[in-house]
Amino acid sequence: MVTKNSSDSSGIVPTRPSEVRQIILNEHNAIRKQLQDLEKLSNSKDLAALKQAIGNFQKTFREHLQHEEAILWPVIKTVDSWGPVRLAEMNKEHSEQREMIEALSNLKQENITKIIKELVGNLTDDMASEEKEFLNPELLRDDVVSSGFGG
Repeated sequence: MVTKNSSDSSGIVPTRPSEVRQIILNEHNAIRKQLQDLEKLSNSKDLAALKQAIGNFQKTFREHLQHEEAILWPVIKTVDSWGPVRLAEMNKEHSEQREMIEALSNLKQENITKIIKELVGNLTDDMASEEKEFLNPELLRDDVVSSGFGG
């Protein structure tokens, strides 16, 4: 079930963990596409197109981090007793990712290809890890898991 609000571009706020999971996975797929495009452009001589693509990517990625913090963090925090630990790890990762993204604004032409390749590798690995650790369907379940204690 979803409710109307401003949490995503459609104004819909997911209320079930599976909905949150699917939204974030869709964003990850779009980010991967942008990363591929950035990597291709970094190998070309079209500096103007690369700078524009970097600006677009920075905007998309900043919005993605804010979106995760708005809709995923509340779910992660309360999903189980490890929620606060997971949340602290995600917060650390987001801080590091923000630094990487902001550093793109100061790239020099001579090292652009190398730095973009490193960024693509780092963010791709981070998303894969996040999908395994935080977006796992066994973790973000819609049903309540019973401990077997009936009291």
